[in-house]
Formats: sequence, C-alpha cells, structure tokens
Amino acid sequence: MDRPASKFACVVLSMALLGADSPPRPFVQTHEGKVVSVLVFTQGRGGRLVMAEKNGKNRKMMGVPAPVTVMLNRNPVTLGELKNGDRVLVAFDKYDVVTEIRAWRGTTTGSHTEYVASIRPW
Repeated sequence: MDRPASKFACVVLSMALLGADSPPRPFVQTHEGKVVSVLVFTQGRGGRLVMAEKNGKNRKMMGVPAPVTVMLNRNPVTLGELKNGDRVLVAFDKYDVVTEIRAWRGTTTGSHTEYVASIRPW
C-alpha cells in the first residue's frame, strides 16, 4: 500500500529540518594586517591594496572595486586616504572580491571585535 501523502509529509519535514526553506548565506572571509601600499585608479575604477599579515611577513595584493565601503576609525573615507602602517581588516566574498575595508590609525584602546562582528555578509 503506497501512501503519497505520508511520503510528501516526510519530504517537506526533511527539507524544513535541513534548512531548504532559507536562502543560502554568502560566504565571507577576512584578512587582518597592516597596509603596505595603496594605489587608486583614475576615473573611479577602484584601486589596489597591498597588505601584510599581523606579523609583517606575508604580503597580499588585492583589487578593490570602486563601490567598496572603506572605514577609517569608524568614519567613511576613500581608498586613497589609507596610509602605510594603518591596521586593516579586509572582507571579501567567495570569489575573492573585496566587499568592505575597516582600518584603524594611531593608538586605540580595547578590542576591535565589534568591527569584525559588524562586517556585512554581502
């Protein structure tokens, strides 16, 4: 005896338990370190950021698209306002496209955990 209604209920229940009803969240990665250099392209085409890891060893160069949000000490700035030595946290998506840059200059007290937690997943 085949019961299509019970099979359908099992499928719906398993989809709900596995989270099939919610859209997938974008994958966001972050890199933290210090700014080594910044190059801003002309005509609003974005720029390029070279940063070193916290320990100052490994360097990473990344392209920065024009519409990226750049924050310096909680204030919005342009990419060109970042300087060598600024502490930086860069968020990028699964395609290695930079989505947001948070930077700190000077001596700060406390932690920047609230900045890390507030990076948007889009």
